Amino acid sequence: MKETNPRFTDLNLRHIQESGRALAKFLIVHPEIDPNFVDDMTDEQEADWQQFSSDLAITQDIERCELDIELREK
Repeated sequence: MKETNPRFTDLNLRHIQESGRALAKFLIVHPEIDPNFVDDMTDEQEADWQQFSSDLAITQDIERCELDIELREK
């Protein structure tokens, strides 16, 4: 089994925290969504979440790619 680079672990942890904060903000804007049942959002609510979090998702993808490139060059 391949060992994960600690920098990826740190990056993933930061991304999880960022996503959690984004979800908390989204739920404030959408009080009709029960935070205990986020997995049960309607298709429309899911689409709203995807739009709300799209910039963050893109930024996180870029950061993962940049770190991967940086580590491969070493």
